[in-house]
Amino acid sequence: MRLGKRTNRPGVRLSRNPSSPSLRNLRGSSRASTAPGPSSARGQSSMEMLMLVGLSLAFIVPIVLTFFSSSSVRTQTLAQVQANSLAQQMADTAGEVWYQGNGSQKGLLVSYPDYLWNISLSGNAIDRSSPTWRDEFKYKGREITVTLSMEDGTVSQIVTQTPAPVLNGWPAYRPQMALDQPRAGTQGSGHVRPGLVYLVFINQGDYVNITRNIN
Repeated sequence: MRLGKRTNRPGVRLSRNPSSPSLRNLRGSSRASTAPGPSSARGQSSMEMLMLVGLSLAFIVPIVLTFFSSSSVRTQTLAQVQANSLAQQMADTAGEVWYQGNGSQKGLLVSYPDYLWNISLSGNAIDRSSPTWRDEFKYKGREITVTLSMEDGTVSQIVTQTPAPVLNGWPAYRPQMALDQPRAGTQGSGHVRPGLVYLVFINQGDYVNITRNIN
């Protein structure tokens, strides 16, 4: 059987030449449709930066708040420890001077803590114009109270018993000898200023007078 001669069918053939104009146009249009523009790249970078800043703040803010909160708690705890020590030192020194007899005296260097609001001696609440004031002193005048007023508004009182009746008395012209002076703030309306203070204990026969030394 004789085969006939094969002929090509007419049609359009795409050239495989890379330099063909049609292929170049096709590739160029593909690249143009997929490549991101400058504005979209900048927008994506901004979003990534915002997310990074947000995550950083989410970690840093709780740590900072915890640090300041724990720092405040530590400061208040330290103030309470110092207030206890202050009250005990005053009570011990008053007892020592009391047992040494009338006219004896002693100085004591103490540290006033932060948040100190008041130091009160129960002898100051007794009316010495009463004919029975000496008897009242024996039973009611033996307490030293150190009061702290904290930042959060809470008030802490440390009450210490002393062997001696105690009083904070000073001449009217020397109010600086009061135990709760000097005060900070406008017109002395704030806390008692913290720091080292020299106290003087004098046995007056019926009680021990405790004052600040302002010399």
